[in-house]
Amino acid sequence: MFGNAPQLHGIPQHLVACAFHWYSVTACNYVRLVGWLVNGGDTAKATEYLKHVLPEVYVWRNKVGAHFARTFPRGKDTPADLAKSVMFPISFDDDAFYAGSLVLVMTSKGQRSFSRKDMRWSLTHTHQQLSTRYWPNSGSSP
Repeated sequence: MFGNAPQLHGIPQHLVACAFHWYSVTACNYVRLVGWLVNGGDTAKATEYLKHVLPEVYVWRNKVGAHFARTFPRGKDTPADLAKSVMFPISFDDDAFYAGSLVLVMTSKGQRSFSRKDMRWSLTHTHQQLSTRYWPNSGSSP
């Protein structure tokens, strides 16, 4: 479900979207720091660690969460990527909210483009995975 679906009535989706923006930046900072620490302060290895642990979150953070691709485009960004980066990012699927579910197809200047398909992630599922990875004995069950 996306947008003003009747099943989402009364849910403050703007706050859910805000949580995804905040969480993507915070989780990436944390995971990169762990990667930096375990790799002796090597920044390149820290980034590779982050890409390995949170691949979808990392891409979404870089294209939407930390700054919109529309305002800071990179060479590989398609017109659809740029447009999608400033659209409402959250959908509900099965049991959780997700970012990056929508794939945008558009035609611009006679050229058809597609938005990235590698940014779909759930805040709650991601947090459960990180909790299991970094705090396995915390006493709470993910």
